[in-house]
Amino acid sequence: MRLFATELGGAAVCLANGDESAARDLLAAESPWMDVGRMRALRTFVLADADRALGTSAARLRCIERLRTAPRIGHREADLYRVYVLVRAILELGEADSGLEVAMRLAQSTDPDERIYGIWLMVWFDLDAQAEGGDWPPLAEDQARLALLMARSQGAEALVDKLQARVATIARTPP
Repeated sequence: MRLFATELGGAAVCLANGDESAARDLLAAESPWMDVGRMRALRTFVLADADRALGTSAARLRCIERLRTAPRIGHREADLYRVYVLVRAILELGEADSGLEVAMRLAQSTDPDERIYGIWLMVWFDLDAQAEGGDWPPLAEDQARLALLMARSQGAEALVDKLQARVATIARTPP
């Protein structure tokens, strides 16, 4: 990994593998020459992920605030990483107010992967059931199944259970 990645990339990989301590070591070793432009913005995303990985409510709130206000950087994978970490922190914290705000924003996204993350929030917090005046379009079975597959690939078992229940409900509902 070290031959092909910066310390920043290595830190993101360590966080994905659940090694928060190694990620922090790599972040501390990152060259100041790499703290410019998009790399600075990406560093913000990785630092927020490291906060999320700490597992405390305060650290997760810091993560949510940092990423909720962070602008896109114009690199699709980096921007998806920001959205994924934000949604994961919201789900882990159970922050329904942030979940509603972010889900509404993601529902309007032109990126299909971002919309999937919005579905995660919508289903987790039952936002479509709570909506007044039809704020949420009905969830299509294919969208729910795709969200289920993505959640399963991330090992989010509680979310998988909720999505499976939603898919079953959609499948039983007559057209």
